[in-house]
Amino acid sequence: MKNYERSQFYFGDVLGNGRSGVVFAVKICGEVGALKMVELYKNEYLLKEILNEIKIYLGPLMDIQDIYTPKLLKFGILHEAFVFALTSLSGKSFAELDDITEREKQFAIEGLQAIHARGVMHGDVRMENIMVDRSESICKSRVRWIDFAWSKMGRDSKDFNRELIELRSLLGMTGRSDS
Repeated sequence: MKNYERSQFYFGDVLGNGRSGVVFAVKICGEVGALKMVELYKNEYLLKEILNEIKIYLGPLMDIQDIYTPKLLKFGILHEAFVFALTSLSGKSFAELDDITEREKQFAIEGLQAIHARGVMHGDVRMENIMVDRSESICKSRVRWIDFAWSKMGRDSKDFNRELIELRSLLGMTGRSDS
């Protein structure tokens, strides 16, 4: 993994907080994105999670990045102290919005199904992990899944179905069979 110096990073706004800490808007080497980082030596389980996330992005999710997931822009070590992943910006989380459209909900379901089709169990289906970018207009929303730290490869359709049922419940779409 490449080591980057602190002077290469231009930190912007705080985008959110997660288990691994604060997520920042950052510019590095001309790339602007969401920076997630974990201390290299303090929390072994968090280090394993971010390394897993990078592995999932570089492996099974490679061909759906920027469609159903953010694009992994850079990853490496920051100032010999943190492991980081920089992904493209993805808007606001479903948890932040009170006007999620039926179309956006359907996009979230399609995204999870695309992730499952690559053999990946998301592992952390929550409204905070579904992002929507309405930068063009509400009728051209882009919905993407984030936070693959708890993801794992799976083959059991029952496990995939459980995540899909969990998502439908979160979205208030239980009892519907429209996909």
